[in-house]
Amino acid sequence: SSEVSRGSFRALPQQLSLSVSPMRMMSRRCGIAAAAYTALAGSARAWDLGEWLEIESKKDQAAVGPTTCWCKDIKVLVDSRIDAASTELQGLESAAKIQHFENEQLSLKVQDHNADAGEHQQTLDQAVAINSRSGAGSDEHVGSLEQALGTIRSAIDNAESGSSAHSTLKELEGMMSKKLESFKAEDEAASSQFKELQAAKQNMLRLSKEAVASHLRRLADGMAAVAQANAQIDAYTSRREADHTLSSSVKSLCERLESEAEERAKLRQDSTILVSQAKVEEAQHKSQEAASKLMSLTQSQFVRGVRAHGQNTLSTVTSRLLAALELRHDRHGSCPTSVEHAEFSERLAAEALDGSKKSAHDLMALVAKASEIKTGLGRMLQGAVTNAHVAENKLKGDLKASVDKIFSMAEGQLSSLTQPFDDIQANGKESAMADQRLVTELMSAKAEASQELVEAKRCNR
Repeated sequence: SSEVSRGSFRALPQQLSLSVSPMRMMSRRCGIAAAAYTALAGSARAWDLGEWLEIESKKDQAAVGPTTCWCKDIKVLVDSRIDAASTELQGLESAAKIQHFENEQLSLKVQDHNADAGEHQQTLDQAVAINSRSGAGSDEHVGSLEQALGTIRSAIDNAESGSSAHSTLKELEGMMSKKLESFKAEDEAASSQFKELQAAKQNMLRLSKEAVASHLRRLADGMAAVAQANAQIDAYTSRREADHTLSSSVKSLCERLESEAEERAKLRQDSTILVSQAKVEEAQHKSQEAASKLMSLTQSQFVRGVRAHGQNTLSTVTSRLLAALELRHDRHGSCPTSVEHAEFSERLAAEALDGSKKSAHDLMALVAKASEIKTGLGRMLQGAVTNAHVAENKLKGDLKASVDKIFSMAEGQLSSLTQPFDDIQANGKESAMADQRLVTELMSAKAEASQELVEAKRCNR
């Protein structure tokens, strides 16, 4: 659009000279053509402010463009981190609750098996004590029977063979021997039965103790799992809270930068309109001035004809100027676990760790880029302040006032530029620290998952 306008201006002197060539022959002494040319050529200087506004607009857009992209990228990343943390927290909290209730059941089972083991041990101890006392009594009874049998056999040896006493003693010996053998057989059967019962009770005691140990191991693993989940919950919660703070800072900054860019554009647009109006008014003034000069010339018929011809020519030039201005204005606007389960768990742990590392890296890159964005905006605003100050000295009236508004706004925006970017850096650092804690927890979980896979492969070999 500027090329069209500047082209229109460059064509005006040639068009004018061609149009008033008959008039030059009759009016060299009046200087009419020279005055008209000077008036129109002088109007071209009014375009300098318009061109400066266009240049400032391009500089502004060059600085704001990367800012808009950066705002979009960091908003998307921080929002995705918050969503990811919320999803992870939901899963971790559910898993922790399930494992907590399972741990409660395991704890009750441990208590039950401990009670069973205690009962088995008590019964076994009582049985051993009873058997010990019974065994002692049995041994004493056997001893007394053997002693009595020995006495009888001594009496038989001393008794006369064939006598009634000898016969009686022999009968007594037989009865005593049978009684002794019967008692020994009963005692041996009782001892064998006790040993069988003792072995069964000992086996029950062993199984109860093994169940206690097994459930205690599972309980320990479950408690470790809950502790790990709670640690990750804390880490994800901390990161999400830090990211919420960062998100708020980013939103505030980006909305502010967008609003400030719109305000700067509006002020430039207002100034451009004023420039356009000034150009139109100046052109009209020049046209009227030239027409007035023509009206004061000699009243000769020839000169009046020339005057009429010249007036028509100036009106045409003015129309071309207005058309050029309008054109320019229009264009701006599982064993403990299976191998498969262990592999799956390790893969999930690895994915969580890798994802967290990448997210942390991407966030830090964008936070670091904030410094570059601030520098670019600062340079643009500083340039706007300097250039507006220079431009003010070349203007007056409404145009000067409009440029003064641009100066004041750019100066105010420049002075308040640092703090919101410092907030981004500080809040980004908090998110980075939260990322470090989370990565540490996820690295520990990954190491445990890898160890569980090794144990699962060894166990299921």
